[in-house]
Amino acid sequence: MSFIPPTTEGWTSQKFGTNPGGYNPTGGHTGEDIAVPVGTPLVAMADGVVVHVGYFTGKYSDNPWWIMPSFAGFVVTVDYGEYLSHYAHCSGSPVLSGKRVRQGDVVAYSGNTGSATSGPHCHWEVMRNGWNLQSSTYGRINPRDITGSAAIAPQGDTTQEDDLTPEQATQLQTVFDRIKYLDAPTSAIPEKVWSQTVLRGGQQISVKQELADAKSEAQALRAVVGALSKNSSLTAEQISAAVKAGLADGVTVDVNVNGGK
Repeated sequence: MSFIPPTTEGWTSQKFGTNPGGYNPTGGHTGEDIAVPVGTPLVAMADGVVVHVGYFTGKYSDNPWWIMPSFAGFVVTVDYGEYLSHYAHCSGSPVLSGKRVRQGDVVAYSGNTGSATSGPHCHWEVMRNGWNLQSSTYGRINPRDITGSAAIAPQGDTTQEDDLTPEQATQLQTVFDRIKYLDAPTSAIPEKVWSQTVLRGGQQISVKQELADAKSEAQALRAVVGALSKNSSLTAEQISAAVKAGLADGVTVDVNVNGGK
C-alpha cells in the first residue's frame, strides 16, 4: 500500500522529532506541522476508515491515542489498517466517523483550533498498528517514513535545517522557544517563563504580574466602553476621548458624561 501526504500545499514549519520539551515529549515533536491557510483541504493518505471526527473530551488518557483534548482542537483520524493518521487543529470535516474513504478523498479542512498552535497549520501524525504509547514520541512515527517524499520547504526557500550553521541553529531554536507558549494554557507554561521581567514605569515587573494587570485593565476598559455606548447623547469623539483618558488613568473614568457637560 502506498501513502500520500495530507496536502502538497504550504510548507513544513516544524519537522518530526524536533524541539523536545514544552508541548513535546523527550523524543521531540510527535508529527509534522504543515503551514497552510485555514480551510485548506486535507486528504486521506490511503484507503481507510474514518474513526474520529471532532473535538476530544476529558483527559488525554480517555482516548486510545493519548491526544490532549485542549491542545489538539478539532481532529480527524483515519485508520488504514497497518497505520492510522491524525490531522489536528482542523477547522472542520466533510465526513463522519465510520465512513470508508479512498486515497485522496478530502477528510478535513485545516484550521487553527486548540491551544497548542501558533498559527494556521495541519499537525499531521502517523501511528503504526501496535503502537507503544510509552515511547519517546508517544507511539508516533515520522509521517515521511511512509510517504517517501521530502518535507515541504517555504516557497522560494531551499535552505534545510541540516545546512544551518551552529549560530543559525541556535537562533532558530530561540525563535521556537519564544513562540512555543503563545497560545498555551497557563498550566503548560513553566515557572521560569513567568519569572521573566519586563520594564514598566522604570520598574522591573514579572511577566505574570504584567499579564494580570493587563487583563484587569482590559476588563475594566470593556466595562467602560459598554457603559459609554449606552449614553445616546455622546458623540464618537467623546467616547474616544473617554477611552483614552481611561487608558492614561488606570481605566477610572466618569461614565456618566452627558453631552460634554
